[in-house]
Amino acid sequence: MRLLSTFLLAIATAAGADQPEQALVTYEAQVGGGQISGVSHSLEWSATALTPQSAQIRLRVPIDSFDSGHADFDSQLRAAVDSARYPAVEVQGVARQDRFEGTISLHGVTRPFAVHVDVARADDRVIASTSFQIDLSEFGVSLPSAGSKISVDFVARLTASPQAVVSGGILSWSN
Repeated sequence: MRLLSTFLLAIATAAGADQPEQALVTYEAQVGGGQISGVSHSLEWSATALTPQSAQIRLRVPIDSFDSGHADFDSQLRAAVDSARYPAVEVQGVARQDRFEGTISLHGVTRPFAVHVDVARADDRVIASTSFQIDLSEFGVSLPSAGSKISVDFVARLTASPQAVVSGGILSWSN
Protein backbone atom coordinates (compact mmCIF):
# COMPACT_ATOMS: atom_id res chain seq x y z
CA MET A 1 0.00 0.00 0.00
CA ARG A 2 1.39 3.42 -0.93
CA LEU A 3 2.26 5.97 1.76
CA LEU A 4 -0.62 8.21 0.71
CA SER A 5 -3.12 5.40 1.19
CA THR A 6 -1.59 4.68 4.58
CA PHE A 7 -1.90 8.35 5.51
CA LEU A 8 -5.55 8.42 4.46
CA LEU A 9 -6.30 5.31 6.49
CA ALA A 10 -4.60 6.93 9.45
CA ILE A 11 -6.66 10.08 9.11
CA ALA A 12 -9.82 8.02 8.93
CA THR A 13 -9.20 6.47 12.35
CA ALA A 14 -8.27 9.72 14.10
CA ALA A 15 -11.61 10.31 15.79
CA GLY A 16 -11.98 6.82 17.26
CA ALA A 17 -8.53 5.40 17.86
CA ASP A 18 -7.55 3.81 21.18
CA GLN A 19 -4.47 6.03 21.41
CA PRO A 20 -4.94 9.77 21.33
CA GLU A 21 -4.14 11.25 17.97
CA GLN A 22 -1.91 14.27 17.82
CA ALA A 23 -1.78 17.32 15.61
CA LEU A 24 0.69 20.11 16.18
CA VAL A 25 0.73 23.31 14.16
CA THR A 26 3.34 25.86 15.17
CA TYR A 27 4.34 29.24 13.84
CA GLU A 28 7.43 31.33 14.41
CA ALA A 29 7.61 35.07 13.76
CA GLN A 30 10.32 37.68 14.13
CA VAL A 31 9.29 40.16 16.83
CA GLY A 32 11.68 43.02 17.42
CA GLY A 33 15.13 41.50 17.93
CA GLY A 34 13.75 38.10 18.93
CA GLN A 35 11.36 35.42 17.83
CA ILE A 36 8.01 34.33 19.14
CA SER A 37 6.36 30.96 18.62
CA GLY A 38 2.73 29.94 18.85
CA VAL A 39 1.18 26.50 18.87
CA SER A 40 -2.20 24.93 18.12
CA HIS A 41 -3.27 21.37 18.86
CA SER A 42 -6.62 21.81 17.12
CA LEU A 43 -7.34 20.40 13.67
CA GLU A 44 -10.56 19.77 11.78
CA TRP A 45 -10.12 17.63 8.66
CA SER A 46 -11.69 15.59 5.93
CA ALA A 47 -10.17 13.31 3.31
CA THR A 48 -11.78 11.73 0.27
CA ALA A 49 -9.92 9.17 -1.83
CA LEU A 50 -9.82 10.12 -5.51
CA THR A 51 -7.57 7.29 -6.70
CA PRO A 52 -5.35 4.78 -4.86
CA GLN A 53 -2.55 7.39 -5.08
CA SER A 54 -4.44 10.63 -4.43
CA ALA A 55 -6.99 12.22 -2.15
CA GLN A 56 -8.93 15.43 -1.71
CA ILE A 57 -7.86 16.90 1.66
CA ARG A 58 -9.39 19.70 3.73
CA LEU A 59 -7.75 21.00 6.92
CA ARG A 60 -9.00 23.76 9.19
CA VAL A 61 -7.10 25.23 12.15
CA PRO A 62 -8.97 27.76 14.34
CA ILE A 63 -7.02 31.03 14.74
CA ASP A 64 -8.06 31.34 18.40
CA SER A 65 -6.51 27.93 19.13
CA PHE A 66 -2.98 29.33 18.69
CA ASP A 67 -1.20 30.21 21.93
CA SER A 68 2.24 31.81 22.20
CA GLY A 69 2.21 32.23 25.95
CA HIS A 70 2.20 36.02 25.38
CA ALA A 71 -1.39 37.23 25.82
CA ASP A 72 -0.71 40.67 24.30
CA PHE A 73 0.82 39.18 21.14
CA ASP A 74 -1.95 36.58 20.84
CA SER A 75 -4.53 39.37 21.10
CA GLN A 76 -2.71 41.43 18.43
CA LEU A 77 -2.55 38.40 16.11
CA ARG A 78 -6.26 37.64 16.53
CA ALA A 79 -7.12 41.30 15.87
CA ALA A 80 -4.84 41.49 12.80
CA VAL A 81 -6.40 38.35 11.32
CA ASP A 82 -9.88 39.45 12.49
CA SER A 83 -10.53 36.02 13.96
CA ALA A 84 -14.10 36.93 14.90
CA ARG A 85 -14.87 37.35 11.20
CA TYR A 86 -12.32 34.86 9.78
CA PRO A 87 -12.02 32.22 12.50
CA ALA A 88 -9.70 29.71 10.80
CA VAL A 89 -6.85 29.01 8.44
CA GLU A 90 -8.15 26.58 5.82
CA VAL A 91 -6.12 24.40 3.49
CA GLN A 92 -7.73 22.31 0.78
CA GLY A 93 -6.48 20.49 -2.26
CA VAL A 94 -5.16 17.19 -3.55
CA ALA A 95 -2.44 15.08 -1.97
CA ARG A 96 -0.45 12.83 -4.31
CA GLN A 97 2.45 10.78 -3.01
CA ASP A 98 4.58 13.28 -1.04
CA ARG A 99 3.12 16.48 -2.55
CA PHE A 100 0.11 18.58 -1.66
CA GLU A 101 -1.32 21.15 -4.12
CA GLY A 102 -4.33 23.32 -3.50
CA THR A 103 -5.17 26.54 -1.72
CA ILE A 104 -4.66 28.18 1.64
CA SER A 105 -7.21 30.68 2.98
CA LEU A 106 -6.50 33.22 5.69
CA HIS A 107 -8.26 36.48 6.58
CA GLY A 108 -10.78 35.98 3.74
CA VAL A 109 -8.05 35.69 1.10
CA THR A 110 -7.32 32.46 -0.78
CA ARG A 111 -3.96 31.80 -2.46
CA PRO A 112 -2.49 28.83 -4.36
CA PHE A 113 -0.52 26.53 -2.09
CA ALA A 114 1.87 23.67 -2.87
CA VAL A 115 4.13 21.92 -0.41
CA HIS A 116 6.20 18.76 0.01
CA VAL A 117 4.82 16.49 2.75
CA ASP A 118 6.92 13.86 4.52
CA VAL A 119 4.92 10.75 5.41
CA ALA A 120 6.45 7.96 7.48
CA ARG A 121 4.96 4.77 8.91
CA ALA A 122 6.05 3.04 12.12
CA ASP A 123 3.99 -0.03 13.01
CA ASP A 124 0.37 1.17 13.07
CA ARG A 125 1.32 4.86 13.36
CA VAL A 126 1.64 7.33 10.51
CA ILE A 127 3.42 10.65 10.85
CA ALA A 128 2.82 13.39 8.26
CA SER A 129 4.83 16.59 8.49
CA THR A 130 5.66 19.68 6.48
CA SER A 131 7.19 23.12 6.92
CA PHE A 132 6.57 26.28 4.90
CA GLN A 133 6.48 30.07 5.08
CA ILE A 134 3.50 32.41 4.78
CA ASP A 135 3.77 36.05 3.79
CA LEU A 136 0.99 37.66 5.83
CA SER A 137 0.91 40.69 3.53
CA GLU A 138 -0.30 38.43 0.68
CA PHE A 139 -3.40 37.79 2.81
CA GLY A 140 -3.97 41.44 3.74
CA VAL A 141 -2.73 40.89 7.29
CA SER A 142 -0.58 43.54 8.95
CA LEU A 143 1.06 42.70 12.23
CA PRO A 144 3.53 45.57 12.80
CA SER A 145 5.15 43.97 15.84
CA ALA A 146 6.11 40.85 13.86
CA GLY A 147 7.24 41.26 10.22
CA SER A 148 5.19 39.92 7.39
CA LYS A 149 6.65 36.41 7.12
CA ILE A 150 5.96 33.55 9.47
CA SER A 151 7.30 30.02 9.40
CA VAL A 152 4.81 27.20 9.91
CA ASP A 153 5.45 23.59 10.94
CA PHE A 154 2.68 20.95 10.77
CA VAL A 155 2.92 17.46 12.26
CA ALA A 156 0.11 14.91 12.58
CA ARG A 157 0.62 11.55 14.30
CA LEU A 158 -2.22 9.18 13.52
CA THR A 159 -3.09 5.50 13.88
CA ALA A 160 -3.52 3.43 10.71
CA SER A 161 -6.23 0.79 10.44
CA PRO A 162 -6.84 -1.48 7.45
CA GLN A 163 -10.58 -1.44 8.26
CA ALA A 164 -10.75 2.37 8.16
CA VAL A 165 -13.12 4.28 5.96
CA VAL A 166 -11.94 7.73 4.99
CA SER A 167 -13.98 10.32 6.85
CA GLY A 168 -13.57 13.58 8.71
CA GLY A 169 -12.97 14.48 12.29
CA ILE A 170 -11.72 16.94 14.80
CA LEU A 171 -8.53 16.61 16.80
CA SER A 172 -8.19 18.96 19.74
CA TRP A 173 -6.57 18.65 23.12
CA SER A 174 -4.25 20.46 25.46
CA ASN A 175 -1.01 19.28 26.95
